[in-house]
Amino acid sequence: MIHKDGWQGKTWKILPLGNGQYTISLAIDEPKCDGTDQTGWFLSAHRYQGTDKRNGHSTYAMIHKPGWQANKWVIKPNKTTNNSTSSFNTNFSYSISLAVDEHK
Repeated sequence: MIHKDGWQGKTWKILPLGNGQYTISLAIDEPKCDGTDQTGWFLSAHRYQGTDKRNGHSTYAMIHKPGWQANKWVIKPNKTTNNSTSSFNTNFSYSISLAVDEHK
């Protein structure tokens, strides 16, 4: 889920795979609400179960512990705010989407 600014935002690690695709994992897990340390867990989206599907056009995102196949993501700068495609810039916005749905 997405929280408004200031509400337990998370820090993510973006690992380039060298082909315009990335894996995204949780870099720091604070605060640990239920005692589970999810540091290093990967951002995923799949449709294994009916509850994974939000509707016909979208799927819930989640994180999975290492050992599950990590989803590959495409990260693109939004053209209206960023003309650079060479590196990430925190002053601009980006769109992320699944590169391939490997978890159908």
